[in-house]
Amino acid sequence: MDVRHWIRLGFGVGYEGEAGFRRALLSRYRAVLSFVLLLEVFLLLAFSASDLLWADWHEAAVLWQWRLLPTLPTIALLAIALRRAEDEQLYRVIRWHALILGLAIEGVIFSAWDMGIPLPREGFIITLLAIFAASGLLLLDALVVTGVLILTFVAVSGWRYAMDARWEMDLLFLLATWTLGGFSTFVRDMSLRQIHRTFLTLQQEATSDYLTETDNRRQLVRNLEQLWRRAQRHGWTLAIMMADLDHFKRINDEYGHDEGDEYLQAVASALSSSMNRADDIVGRYGGEEFVLISVVKSREEAERLCQRLVQEVRELELPNTASPGGRQTVSIGCVVVGPAGLQLDWSMAVKLADMLLYLQKAAGRDGYQIARV
Repeated sequence: MDVRHWIRLGFGVGYEGEAGFRRALLSRYRAVLSFVLLLEVFLLLAFSASDLLWADWHEAAVLWQWRLLPTLPTIALLAIALRRAEDEQLYRVIRWHALILGLAIEGVIFSAWDMGIPLPREGFIITLLAIFAASGLLLLDALVVTGVLILTFVAVSGWRYAMDARWEMDLLFLLATWTLGGFSTFVRDMSLRQIHRTFLTLQQEATSDYLTETDNRRQLVRNLEQLWRRAQRHGWTLAIMMADLDHFKRINDEYGHDEGDEYLQAVASALSSSMNRADDIVGRYGGEEFVLISVVKSREEAERLCQRLVQEVRELELPNTASPGGRQTVSIGCVVVGPAGLQLDWSMAVKLADMLLYLQKAAGRDGYQIARV
């Protein structure tokens, strides 16, 4: 792998599908975050109780103000976000929670030092490592959050407690922690992105027709079932179209299957260009047959769509000596399914569209037949 590509992959710079990767990561990370959140609550309560071992009640109360007051509200917010928020909202909550938690730990340490309690700095270092390893933040965000925390810690400790040899040692340890945590997160993100890219590739191969890059039959059925249920809930009207290339066998016989494949690709592209709304579905049903589904408002809209699809294929000007006009054409059977018809099974609508297609074949091809149920 090229070094520059390796670096871009680890940082997510120019990575295709970065938003999708973040969503996928958070979807898998929610269960882990729930455990981390429970562990965080346990540690906060345990350390709050242990404050009484080396401090009196007044001093412990000062420490609790820093340890509990800033963190408990953000813990509650994160717990709610884990259950109810969308992935992007959850990610923003995680980012702010990590920052507030780190600042709260700094406040505990500085308050203890002010009262003469030698609270160790190692707790802050462990917090930084936890932000890198267990917070769910990607590398760039983890570097920014921990970088802000380190700068704050170094600035406050240098200003209030003098820049002695211990301060220089703190700075060294914190920079080492930042480097170690950043590198480990870089390797983790790069590996996860490679896995995600492999998953997307396999998913594409499993759901797309390799030749036309439309939905394959399995994905076509899955998408149609989902759209059918949504249409039932919302009272939509669907146009279900079965399209078939006319006299396609002549292309394979005269020009060969490679040329036939190019025809299929060109026609699939032309059909897809007219089916560009969010809910539109285009899939290869088998051989030279395609199924197209669109949400429409009326039979007239569906008819205009069929006219446009037939015209798109004509304008490709692909030669076919078996067609009367000497060019490749397409026949379409279209069934318009209203809210009442949606109570039937979707497979009945596809069968009806197939019947209408062959009525058009018998009527002379290069056109469409349409009916409403």
